[in-house]
Amino acid sequence: MNKVIKTIDLKNNTNLLGIACAMKEFSIMREIGIEDGSEEPKSIKFAMDAILDLLRFKFQQIFVADFSQYAENKFALGEDDDGIKVRVFAEKYDNCDDETDETVGIADILKNNGLETSDDHVERLANDLKNKRGGLA
Repeated sequence: MNKVIKTIDLKNNTNLLGIACAMKEFSIMREIGIEDGSEEPKSIKFAMDAILDLLRFKFQQIFVADFSQYAENKFALGEDDDGIKVRVFAEKYDNCDDETDETVGIADILKNNGLETSDDHVERLANDLKNKRGGLA
């Protein structure tokens, strides 16, 4: 059992609270769909997974920036009767070698989930337009 060393109430951090609420809303939408017996189409599932990955990534970035003293600690997002909280554990993340420590960007997260960035989308549309007009964009 992980020992909780700090519980942070997100009422006082609107940036983290906003992201946590968005993550919760997506989870609720999915739960309602499952309860209704509907199945997510594969493309919707990939999009939802990518959005949740982006929200988790942004949450971690802001958490580490605002609470740098816990940057190496594992933490969990949860909710109780009094609101959304972050529990910080005494356990640290495993240290990675510098060679394997790669920063993952938003573009990489999108591509790994079968989605394209806005730049990729615009480039693809421009190429489609160019091809339809016989090479004249």
